Amino acid sequence: MLLVGGENLFDLISETSNGDLTYKAIPGGSPYNTAIAAGLLGAETAYISPISSDQLGQALVDYLTHTQVQHLGDRVEAPTSLALVNLNQGQASYQFYREQSAERQIDLHRMQAICQQVVSSEQSKQQQAILHIGSLALTGEKDGELWCQLFEWAQSTMFCSVDLNIRPQFIENELNYRQRLERIINSAHLIKLSDEDLCWWLRHDLAQSSQIAETVELDESLSEERIIKSANEFLHTSQAQFVIVTQGSKGSHLFIKTPVGREASSLFYPAFKTDSLQDTVGAGDTFMGAFLAQIQGLRKAHKHEMNTSDLESALAFSSMAAMINCERSGCKPPMQNEVYNRLKTDLLP
Repeated sequence: MLLVGGENLFDLISETSNGDLTYKAIPGGSPYNTAIAAGLLGAETAYISPISSDQLGQALVDYLTHTQVQHLGDRVEAPTSLALVNLNQGQASYQFYREQSAERQIDLHRMQAICQQVVSSEQSKQQQAILHIGSLALTGEKDGELWCQLFEWAQSTMFCSVDLNIRPQFIENELNYRQRLERIINSAHLIKLSDEDLCWWLRHDLAQSSQIAETVELDESLSEERIIKSANEFLHTSQAQFVIVTQGSKGSHLFIKTPVGREASSLFYPAFKTDSLQDTVGAGDTFMGAFLAQIQGLRKAHKHEMNTSDLESALAFSSMAAMINCERSGCKPPMQNEVYNRLKTDLLP
């Protein structure tokens, strides 16, 4: 089973009609979206964060149920978090309202108990459970630290995945956050970050133990050489088996750990193109959920040593899922059969 933890909220997405600005409410939050995508795309998935007992919280739980995702977390009295999403030519910018909200009421022991129950169940089937976290949930001093502790505790018995999804403007304490991310990275088996995340990491690297600190200008796009060098550093200084670096409309890189001293083997898959772009809300979350669904499927097939063909297919599947999501308003991941049907069409010679 795939367990996903992190923020849940309602995205209030801006719409302008006849000069009037309105907002459309859509369930969201990066890890919540990832869980939804994974469930729709074939993974046995559960979401473990607390959800409010208010009306918006009930809608969040109902949507999980609709997409075949279990909610194993608590229902709490605190309100649901909100995000204002403003769109400019399809690109999204965000303002978050999360103070004292339900998804931040983390109980570490409760989370550990949920994970342990799932781990025991999966071990009886000779499978390994997956834990995925990331995004805003890691930025707070109190709840971010608890997610970090859960991740460190889980790494010996679960396949641990993180999507950094760094939002600099919402970090409560940058030095503590960077140190927390370094601990999470060191515990992860799969690390996903965007080229923007990597730029931030390289540009502001203050952690003394990091070996990849190097100045990168604010407006400088990362070269292929820089991405490869950084991914190798992540792989060689942690226990990670995989590092994914996404580059939006360009495509995605997957780096696979090789014996110490050798450069990581890598794959690049170009992004699929569409003439029907609506917006990019949730594209990265859909990609992440799709890739985790593919990894879960491969591991259930007892392919713990996944070959290049397996992984290239997983990248293609994830890229197509993200593109279909971009053809819809807000984060609305496709179902598994939709992705396979589009792959058959788009990959025909």
